[in-house]
Amino acid sequence: MKGCSTSKSFSTLKYFEKAAESFPNAQNKLGLCYMNGKGVPRNLEKAAEYFKKAADQGNIYSQFNLGLCYFEGKGVPQNFEKAVEYFKKSSDQGYATAQYNLGNCYFDGKGVLLDYRKAVVCYKRASNQGHAKAQFNLGNRYFDGHGVSPDLEKAVLYFQKASDQGYAKAQFNLGNCYFEGNGVHQDYKKAVKYYKKAADQGNLSALNYLGNCYFEGKGVLQYYPKAAECYQIAADQGNDNAQNNLGQCYSEGKGVPQDLDRAVEYFEKASDQGYFCAKYNLGICYYYGKGVPQDYKLAVKYIKKAADGGYANAQNKLGNCYYKGKGVRVNLKKGAEYKKRAADQGYTAAQGNCLLLFLKVLLE
Repeated sequence: MKGCSTSKSFSTLKYFEKAAESFPNAQNKLGLCYMNGKGVPRNLEKAAEYFKKAADQGNIYSQFNLGLCYFEGKGVPQNFEKAVEYFKKSSDQGYATAQYNLGNCYFDGKGVLLDYRKAVVCYKRASNQGHAKAQFNLGNRYFDGHGVSPDLEKAVLYFQKASDQGYAKAQFNLGNCYFEGNGVHQDYKKAVKYYKKAADQGNLSALNYLGNCYFEGKGVLQYYPKAAECYQIAADQGNDNAQNNLGQCYSEGKGVPQDLDRAVEYFEKASDQGYFCAKYNLGICYYYGKGVPQDYKLAVKYIKKAADGGYANAQNKLGNCYYKGKGVRVNLKKGAEYKKRAADQGYTAAQGNCLLLFLKVLLE
């Protein structure tokens, strides 16, 4: 073990091995030593072997640990059904983490038939024991109505429980609830409070949303440099939304000196991760020749990807491209179709244009 001499490590291992001949707790601890390489060379097969010995004697922790081995394929072939079997054994004895993991299996349909209601039952059992991740998941289920009737106030209740235990994802979701007024009175200052808590723990989505608050002046004084700082930190760690937002800052010169080349750079980074808004923004750069040579065909390529991904701005713009023949041949029917898609999402600029395009199609 760390800090022990070789002789002491050897004697400690021999002690554990001797105890493991009879005592399930020792078997579980020895399994953990082999799993984590603490005091012994890491050996996943031996870890699973010791977990199995203890699990078969009813050890609640080894049952869970063996389930995890089967779930992740560590030391044993991956087998979701076996994982569920051992999660159930541990869960039935009241181990909250096993109940939480069993809930995930039901929610994802891994090793069992997908069953949102059973997932919720498992999350509730773990939540009642104060399991923060289970409380968070239960909050999500009340928010999205999977396995229970939607109840935004209950969603907030469980997000709060998990947040109070310092769970960053719950703090972020709670911030969103206050920002949007879901299940609580809208309160931008409280939204900022919870975004900051989550961001301080490294939650990149929260850091990006905190940047949005500084950019829009919601819950804090509007301050573009602070917004750009938040975006930069999150973007550097790969957050696609923040990369896109930082691109916008460089494009508009807000919080940073205007730099169209850097704007394109960040739009490309976010676009490469599949972020549709960034694909649209990159298309707009090519359409108007901002930071790149003007190229209508490349513009349409990126705008179409965003449009087909459901982004209303892109659908409206692509409709215009088909109408004007920019980067594509004029096609009023296709133009009208894309305008309609945007209009159906409530994009007001497309709604009037959509009617005009349909009339033109009919008259031809």
